[in-house]
Amino acid sequence: MRALAVFTAVLVMTSVAFAQPADSLQEPSSLPGSITYSIDRAIESVSLAFTFSDKAEAEKRLDIAEKRLAEARELSDMNRSDDTEKVMKEYVEQMSKAEEITEDLPRDDRQEVRTRVNESAEIHAGVLKEVMEKIPVEARQGIETALESSGAPVRVPDLDKERPGDREVSGYIASGRVVPAGN
Repeated sequence: MRALAVFTAVLVMTSVAFAQPADSLQEPSSLPGSITYSIDRAIESVSLAFTFSDKAEAEKRLDIAEKRLAEARELSDMNRSDDTEKVMKEYVEQMSKAEEITEDLPRDDRQEVRTRVNESAEIHAGVLKEVMEKIPVEARQGIETALESSGAPVRVPDLDKERPGDREVSGYIASGRVVPAGN
């Protein structure tokens, strides 16, 4: 009984010590080019393969998207624009797949997943803006094209000097219409 109490206390202290602030992304555990990156990616793939609930899969894809976004931030800080562009496109792909899966969920589950996406949107927008400002224009255009064609529900920093502010990229993109945030 005492061992269980000690284990519980250690578990609680560890989770408190490693808890991330609600307004930030976790630091990436590895980056493209490292040996552990391939292992991390393989573990993600296996984890997705053994996910049998659509809701759980959508949530895992959101987690993976956040990992790619954190990697993009780190890579952009290191001026690795090619890798940044690659992981940003993977971020878009995961967000798009999560949204696609979410559309088919029962109403309560769909609302729960969308609430999580909305809560993360502000964090994502800040990181996207930070990343997009650091990478070359060519890479930025490729990422914007991927975001617009994906229909992923993410806010994209609008770096166009004529129209400052943020744009919301939504399912309307499939028809070629970008809806400004707040409209």
